[in-house]
Amino acid sequence: MCRVANSCAATAMAVSRLTALALIFAFDSFSDGLTYLSQMFGVGVPLFNNAALFALGSNAVMLVILVLGSTPLPSRLAGRLLEKLTAKPVLSTLLTIVVMVALLLLSIAYVVGGTYNTFMYTVF
Repeated sequence: MCRVANSCAATAMAVSRLTALALIFAFDSFSDGLTYLSQMFGVGVPLFNNAALFALGSNAVMLVILVLGSTPLPSRLAGRLLEKLTAKPVLSTLLTIVVMVALLLLSIAYVVGGTYNTFMYTVF
């Protein structure tokens, strides 16, 4: 990740400054901020709770898709499909358009599904 030691040090310093700013401005007291910071590293909280299990269950399909997408499998399948469709350019173009529109619609669905954020309403 960091190829130069100075780059790693600069990154660590920036992260520590942002964390300090979050502790100062996001909480009513400094002790609340330190409690939150310790809980981020797992001090005094269980590894899984009902909210975590619900989030894992509701995103399980996306998790499986992302795991499969991080392997060479999609690239191989697309390569084989393109080899078969090179003789049929119209079908290849049509299939490309259909796949791109489907990906666009799925992306829009996930963005719209994730727009409800209670944080926006409680802060203001």
